[in-house]
Formats: sequence, C-alpha cells, structure tokens
Amino acid sequence: MVRKQSIKDVEWRLPNAKKNSRPIAYSTVDSSELIVLLYEQYGDLRKVYENLHYDAEAKKVVSEYLKRNIYNINIK
Repeated sequence: MVRKQSIKDVEWRLPNAKKNSRPIAYSTVDSSELIVLLYEQYGDLRKVYENLHYDAEAKKVVSEYLKRNIYNINIK
C-alpha cells in the first residue's frame, strides 16, 4: 500500500493517539518551533494562542487543540 506524502513538515496529533492515527493539523517547522517556544514559556495552549500575533498557521494548529478542550500537550 502506498502511503500519501505529508502535506507539511510537521504533523500534529492528539495526545495519546495511536501511531498511525490521522493528524489533526499540519505545519511548517518554523510554526512548530514557535508553538513549542511559546508553550515552554507559558505552559498553557490558551496563553500560546493569545500570544500568536503574526503566524496564522501556528494559530490554526493551536486552535485545533483548543476546539477539543486540550490545553496542555506533551512536547517531545
């Protein structure tokens, strides 16, 4: 079976999702690094969302988690 190539560089999944589960969002590496940096600073995705002013892609990724009432994530 041929696997489809990822749309972007980083795939975002729900916490405790199975290995082959479908991502909830995609982003570039730059957006991913910004989310990680802000999450390490604030520790809550709601505050990360409030402080994303110029990266619409990162804001969209965080909003997908907030829609599902997920405010804390495990960043590896």
